[in-house]
Amino acid sequence: MSEHDTTTTKDFEHASKLTHLRLELALVMQTLRSTAGLTQAELAQRLGVNQPAIAKLERVGDHKIENVLRYLGELGADLLVAVRQGSDVVQVSDDREHLLVALPREVDDWAAAADSDLDAFVMEALRDAHAKSLSTAEANDGATRRGAGGKRSFTSRSPKRVDP
Repeated sequence: MSEHDTTTTKDFEHASKLTHLRLELALVMQTLRSTAGLTQAELAQRLGVNQPAIAKLERVGDHKIENVLRYLGELGADLLVAVRQGSDVVQVSDDREHLLVALPREVDDWAAAADSDLDAFVMEALRDAHAKSLSTAEANDGATRRGAGGKRSFTSRSPKRVDP
């Protein structure tokens, strides 16, 4: 494969990802506004812009992030962004309440098979894993305290409390 072919392939992949992101963002924005029961004109008035500006934001296009954030903020939504490189995921948005993680697509299939919302499915699995972890830690702690020959050792670990 020549260097030109590699560049063309990378350019195509980049353009494809960008188109996908723009399409998904436009669809989510339209859905949020519609769910809020607002017309484009009503949202435009709330944002202090004209209706064509809202229509432009809701189309697939090259938008300024500031405009997208204002639009989403007016609807009580926020844009969460993460960067993934290999298995490393770094959240670049400043949301202190939510953590973005990269899950394999099959987890979505598992949730669907369990007739569950993906977020609820993942939270239930995490709570179960956490409870199991605490039980294992408590069992190991008891064994450590008894030590060899049934004597108690001075090593003690208490599980940290984690709120869901």
